[in-house]
Amino acid sequence: MNLLSMIMSPLRKLPTIHYLRCIWGLLFLFISSLAFAQPAWLKTNRQAVFTLKTFDAEGNLHGSANGYFIEADGRRTAVSLWSPFDGASRAVVIDASGAEWQVQAMLGANDIYDVAHFQVELGKKAKVTALAVATAATDEQGELWNVHYTTNKKGSANVTKVERREAMADEMAYYTLNPANPNAVGGEPLLNAAGQVVAMLSQPASATDEKLYAVDSRFAAAMTPGGLSINDQLLARTKIPVAIPTDESQAQLMLFMAASGDSVRHANVLERFIIAFPNSPDGYVSRAQNHTAGGRTSEADSDFQKALSLSTTRDDVLYRYAMAMYHYMLSGAENSAWTFDKAADMANEAWGVQPLAAYKQLAARAYYAKGDYQKAAEQYAAVGERGLMNAEMYFEASDCYRQMGDTDKMLAQMDSAVATFSKPYLKQAAPYIYVRARALSEVGKYKEALQDYVEFEQLMQAQLNDEFYYERALIEIEARQYQLAINDLNTALGFSPDNILYHGEKASLYIRVGLHDDALATAQQIIDIDANLSDGYLFRGIARCLKGDKKAGVADLKKAQALGDEQAEGLIEKYGK
Repeated sequence: MNLLSMIMSPLRKLPTIHYLRCIWGLLFLFISSLAFAQPAWLKTNRQAVFTLKTFDAEGNLHGSANGYFIEADGRRTAVSLWSPFDGASRAVVIDASGAEWQVQAMLGANDIYDVAHFQVELGKKAKVTALAVATAATDEQGELWNVHYTTNKKGSANVTKVERREAMADEMAYYTLNPANPNAVGGEPLLNAAGQVVAMLSQPASATDEKLYAVDSRFAAAMTPGGLSINDQLLARTKIPVAIPTDESQAQLMLFMAASGDSVRHANVLERFIIAFPNSPDGYVSRAQNHTAGGRTSEADSDFQKALSLSTTRDDVLYRYAMAMYHYMLSGAENSAWTFDKAADMANEAWGVQPLAAYKQLAARAYYAKGDYQKAAEQYAAVGERGLMNAEMYFEASDCYRQMGDTDKMLAQMDSAVATFSKPYLKQAAPYIYVRARALSEVGKYKEALQDYVEFEQLMQAQLNDEFYYERALIEIEARQYQLAINDLNTALGFSPDNILYHGEKASLYIRVGLHDDALATAQQIIDIDANLSDGYLFRGIARCLKGDKKAGVADLKKAQALGDEQAEGLIEKYGK
């Protein structure tokens, strides 16, 4: 007798109606057992599921969830909920064998769907499985297997049905599932009959909700870091670092962005960049620059040499090596192995590979800093021969000739600097026009200088202050443009009404041109501002003497002498006779 006969034989003795009820019950149990039979892939795929634990800065448990490993961009990565990471300082995953692994870096996160994609630092002996991500969504009324985290080698899973499927971006889906499984934990995978992960459980079952919710597994898998991810505000809410992009150009962008932020974070990104791209010279150059900033020149040399060995063209690495050495020497630090000459030599070597003006400019600056103005000027001349000079380099070349006392070449270079701009001038030309104005005044070409001062004023009207008008007034006095000087002194006083220097210069000028009443009025203003200063009495005394009132004038001069004016004694002798 077979098993079915043994079961059915006693039932035949029951009344018909009871017999039929028992038959339907047995059939239901038989069908249910078929429906909930564990799939063949469960024993293997259950190894992909882990439990996630995150911790705060003090090492206290911060949050937990389950998750699973997937293959993304050719790498084994992991998916779980974002919420346990939010505010966490550290995280670990515990795999199906009970082994614990550190979460290494974040690949991406979304707080709306509570999804995180990240890297785990798996050891060489790790035996974890990565789930294949389904390429299509599951239809409504389709069944999915909710695979649980367990250390049981057989695994554990429950079937649930897709009650509703809502569209997400890029043909992805958000699922409502029914019935719920009370053993479900957020972050667990939902697999189709083929053993592919379709979705991640985003909300665990609760006593009040008989449904589960899940987000398309492709959504998390598609999250990858870019160069700007280092400044992602969401990822900044966890202390776990952002992963280095797999694309080198994006990784270089991240490295560049990190350099402008926290030094510890920059150092962390830098070391991980070098690990990810060991044959890229950029990482070694950046680390060398960090060593230089810290005064570790021997370590910097080692990294720069490594970068040179990896670079195919070498000129950019040579330039950055020379630049680091130049700035280090410019800071006044002493190092027998690093010199301005060596910096110039490397910059010139870079020029030999590719004649970029910036390379020669750096060599010129190195020679200038050393005090070798002739060699510095020669570097600019070499750039000029190739027609690569700009206004800034003409200005720097001009300063070389100024240091050597060659005023003709100094002015010629400043003329060339201004000539790089065309009329009508824009504000970019203003600094060079101003420098030329001062250079012209230095050599006594006051009228030409005034033309540049006027040009500069027109360009920078809104940004000018009292110092500019006082400075120009002095040039106007030298050029014998006295009324213009008076006008500019009055403009300067409009900015700074109580400035004794400006009042004194104006009083002196009035005396010089014979406007004694104006000199008296200006001198009185000085006395009104500060009666304890000698200047007002000195100028009032001179003006009174020149107007013929020597008695009152000498009295003012004696007052000025009593207040410490050294010029007063000679004037008293002159007018007191």
